[in-house]
Parts: sequence; structure tokens; C-alpha cells
Amino acid sequence: STSSTDYVIDRAGNTSVAGSAKATVGFDFNHIMAKLSFKLKAGVAENIKVTSLKMTGWDNRTGIFTQTETSTPNNNTHEEWSWPENSNIIAGELTLVGGDGAKDSEIDLPDAKTEVIVQDEYIMVPQTISYVAANPTNSTEESGLTFTISYKIGDEVFTEQVGVVQATQIWGTDTHTTYTITVAPHAIEFDVNTVAGFCYKENTGSATIE
Repeated sequence: STSSTDYVIDRAGNTSVAGSAKATVGFDFNHIMAKLSFKLKAGVAENIKVTSLKMTGWDNRTGIFTQTETSTPNNNTHEEWSWPENSNIIAGELTLVGGDGAKDSEIDLPDAKTEVIVQDEYIMVPQTISYVAANPTNSTEESGLTFTISYKIGDEVFTEQVGVVQATQIWGTDTHTTYTITVAPHAIEFDVNTVAGFCYKENTGSATIE
């Protein structure tokens, strides 16, 4: 599912032969895999250098394709894909930037306007990736599609989970999904709810700040 090998088929319902035995036969091919690509952009007006980017959280088993449709499936579906029976889910992980075969060793994000394309693109087995929120009651951990990133602003190094995509993700047959990841440190916010007024003591002339 991560080998970036594309597969196309001709839908039987779109192919017909008419006329003599020498008639031209037309084929109507479409992709049966899903394609992923990625972009990075800075969320602040600083020079940011991304040194590592990883994506985890999908099913990395070998998919089984069985053609049942005579036309391209609608609505980004993937009914023709299944997993081997009685096989356990294999958690997928890709390194998009920084080592482990990634084309980009690091990526500079010069400003908060420019989107920089990550060179790595992947052809994946179509599937649905469900988001599951953490539940302390039954010790269920948060799961879904997760991006983890390391980056530098000046000499300061940040490493954090960019975030779990908190929605069901559909990598559909014959679809191309692009994820844009905005990189910025969390702002520190100072909040003052109220400031009490001075309470003057007429007898002493003293003041109390509450």
C-alpha cells in the first residue's frame, strides 16, 4: 500500500465492440488506487525549517481488489476493496520529511503565505480511516490519521503532534487527496478577567488592592 505503484482497469460496462471483426475496440481506464500528496506552510511570519514529518494511523495490510462494478464507483467509494480474512490491522507509518527514504531531508517555510510541496507522493489501498476520541473511562486512546512534526525557529527546536484529523477520512478509488499542514508554535495567552478597584479606609487612609 505504500509502494507508489498505480493500477488501472477497464470497466466492462464501458467497453463495447461493434461492426466487423476488424472494428476498433475502445477502452475506458480508471485508477483503482488512491493517491496522497502533502503541502506545508508556516502559520507565523517566521523562517521555519521542518526537519521531520511523519504520518501514522491507517491500515497497512495488503488489500484485495475484486471487480464488481461496471462503471467507476461514485462518491469516492471503495466497495471493491477488502482485507484478508482473520488478519489483524497493521498500523501504517510513513516518513515524509527527514530520513528513512524521504525525498526531502528538510523543508524551509519562508513565510506565512507560501505553500511548499512535499516531494513524496503515495499510492495507497483505498480505505476509510475512522477517528476515535480518547475515553479515560475505558482507557481508549485517541486514534485516527496523525501527523507528527519536528521543526526549528532560529535555534529553538519544537517537536509535537500536529494533530489527529478529527473526522472520518476516505481514501477513495480513483481519488487524489492533498493534506495541507500549517506549522506554527502555540501562542501563549495571558487573560485578565477583572481587576478589583481600590477600597479606601476613611479612618486610616490606607488602601487595599483585591
